[in-house]
Amino acid sequence: MEDYKRLATEALKLHLKIKLDSLKLKEMKSELLNKMSEHKTKKILLDEGQINSFKWKSGFSSLLRKEFRKLDIKKKRELFKTGLLKIHFRLDPKRFQELKNKKEKTELDEYVIDKKNKMFLRFIFNEETLDMLKSKKGEVTKAGVVVQDSDYEESLEEIDEEEQEFWDEIAEEVEPDPIYFEDDEEANIPYHEREYLGYD
Repeated sequence: MEDYKRLATEALKLHLKIKLDSLKLKEMKSELLNKMSEHKTKKILLDEGQINSFKWKSGFSSLLRKEFRKLDIKKKRELFKTGLLKIHFRLDPKRFQELKNKKEKTELDEYVIDKKNKMFLRFIFNEETLDMLKSKKGEVTKAGVVVQDSDYEESLEEIDEEEQEFWDEIAEEVEPDPIYFEDDEEANIPYHEREYLGYD
């Protein structure tokens, strides 16, 4: 077997192990939170470090349900006027790349972060492995741990032109509340950051 195929096999197996370990870790965290709460313990000191429990300032995730994206632009405008939504400034990488391909300079150039890796890998499991993962997710969900909706694992739908124009106009009028990701692909955001940001 060629070296790259052997490496691919090892990488896919490790990727699967990490997925399974992540589910196991979710279950352990949930159980640990419950036990620490029962014993009124907020900190556990261990040889390797410490574990602290905190209470969220709000009981709600900043992310909205996928159904929000399906609302028409008029309804979204109304909801924005309630003052309960925030705008996040992020680069439109597709449009920016088009300008860079034309060797054009922009005022944003000095703020844009170059991707270190221009290529990325996507691991796709076969049906048997997917079924096994789904059953594991089901077990964890029954244990009282919130598991990421499979729809969230897919790329976010592109915003249509009219909606993009609306949000661009709003962005000009409000103070930005920036959010920083290491990359714009959810798969490339470290697991602990995805969980913190509300993906999981």
